[in-house]
Amino acid sequence: MLFAISYRRFAIGPTVAVLLGALVFAGAGGNLAADEHGYTSVSDQTLAAGDAIPTPSGRKILTVTGNISGANMDGEAVFDAATLERIGVVQYTTETAWSDNPITFDGVLLSAVLDVIGADSGASSLKITALNDYAIEVPIDDAREWPTMLALKADGKYMSVRDKGPLWLVYPRHMNAQFGNDKYNARWIWQIATTEVQ
Repeated sequence: MLFAISYRRFAIGPTVAVLLGALVFAGAGGNLAADEHGYTSVSDQTLAAGDAIPTPSGRKILTVTGNISGANMDGEAVFDAATLERIGVVQYTTETAWSDNPITFDGVLLSAVLDVIGADSGASSLKITALNDYAIEVPIDDAREWPTMLALKADGKYMSVRDKGPLWLVYPRHMNAQFGNDKYNARWIWQIATTEVQ
C-alpha cells in the first residue's frame, strides 16, 4: 500500500520523493507519522513568537546568537531544557544512519524555535556548533519546509552527551528518502551547543 503524506504548515517536496521516503521507511518496518504534519504533538506550546523568553533556571543547553530579536541574556537567546519544551514538544519515528532500527525522537521543531527567538526574515542559514566545536551550516529552508527537529529524547530518554545529547538535529527521513543521503547526513549534527542565525 502506498501512503501519501499531506501537510498544512510546511511546503512539500516533490511527490515522488515523499512517496519514496514513505516506502523506504515502511519497508523497514517503521511507523509512518501519526498525522498529516509528519509528527505527533506531545505537549502544548506555552512559549510563542513575541513572548519574552524566560531566563533559564536550569542547565543551559542552547545559546542562539546572530540576527535575532528575542534575546533574554546579553543579546543572546539562552535556553534550558524546560524552556525549550515550552515551545511545544513533538514526536516522530524515523530512521537514521547511526542506528540499526528507527528511533522515536521527542523535541521541538526548529521552525518554532526560530519563531520564538525572532529570527530575521532575511536570514538564510544557521551555523550550528557542537560541544566539540564541530560546526555545520544549515539552510533555514530545511526548517521552514520540513519538520526538522531539535531532539531532546531518543526512544523516551533524554539524551546524554555520550548519547548525542543534549540536542541532536534530526531530519524527517520517514517523509523524504533524501534526508538519508550524504549531503543531509552531514547536517544531522549532535551535541549541539550554539546556533548563529545568519
